[in-house]
Amino acid sequence: MTGSSDPVPGPQAAALAELERLKTVWVESLPDIRADVASLLEEARRAPDDPTLIHRLYGHVHDLKGQAPIFGYALLGQVAGRVGTVLRQSMQAGSPLPLAQVEAGILALAFVIDKGIEGDGGEIGVRLLKKLDTV
Repeated sequence: MTGSSDPVPGPQAAALAELERLKTVWVESLPDIRADVASLLEEARRAPDDPTLIHRLYGHVHDLKGQAPIFGYALLGQVAGRVGTVLRQSMQAGSPLPLAQVEAGILALAFVIDKGIEGDGGEIGVRLLKKLDTV
């Protein structure tokens, strides 16, 4: 395109603008997701063997695992993936939640959301993931 100030052709530019709009909506929803997950964790502390509760919590972290990397929040997706693995194993085994692991993961999710950490989080991300792997 000669003389155009738009480096991306029309349909592509529109798609990128829509993706950016969706990212904004998603990022704005993170505090609500964080609150929902924290509330479910409180319930899980009282009933760590409730399969419905575990499934609901899994739904939230599974969604985060898939959505976060799309919008540039790779670390959030990785942390959610680790929490999801623990929840899935508990569901498959029909066993109570390993609360220490779940709590550590949810605290890590909250930290990443509260700090607005995008991408892989750099050194903080590496250290956070290593810490989660030791719980």
